[in-house]
Amino acid sequence: MEEWRESTAVCSSSTSLSSREVADRLLDSIEKEIENFRGKAIELEKEKEDLLMGLHVFEMSEFLQSLDKDVKDDVACVMDRLACRCLSIEISVITPRTPCQEAALAKVQGTIQEMLQTKQTDRPKTLQIATLMLNACMPDSTAAVDYRFQADVIGCAIDDQKRVRSQLQKVVEDLKKEKSES
Repeated sequence: MEEWRESTAVCSSSTSLSSREVADRLLDSIEKEIENFRGKAIELEKEKEDLLMGLHVFEMSEFLQSLDKDVKDDVACVMDRLACRCLSIEISVITPRTPCQEAALAKVQGTIQEMLQTKQTDRPKTLQIATLMLNACMPDSTAAVDYRFQADVIGCAIDDQKRVRSQLQKVVEDLKKEKSES
């Protein structure tokens, strides 16, 4: 925030700049600050999603499923409390989307949810599907790709594509970690 104020002071004290140049420099400086602010908010939003995803992964873990019913119930209560606390935090960065991008994002999110639901019944298959989906999000991927999913992701807004890739990276990492622990 100080940057644009300093720019204002420098621009207004400079006699060699036209009014238009002063305005352009000031607006460029403010735009950089807005993008920086937006980036921080997106990071916070991502951190919140990661925390909720971590709770979801733990909820589906074999470890939790193997606990005694009483302990499992106690852990479930704590997990619910944590999820509610996390959900009570409102972070909103609006990504402008066309109707086509909205539809593509809804389809991508639905596909990811379907994949996550297979986790309880077939973890190796879930890892395979998640990896194909992640590869579909990577530029210049030479590995196997889910082309239908890729087409849907390409239809999303750029910010949404980044979030989807990040979410899938976390899912694949968690699944690989669970696989190595078992």
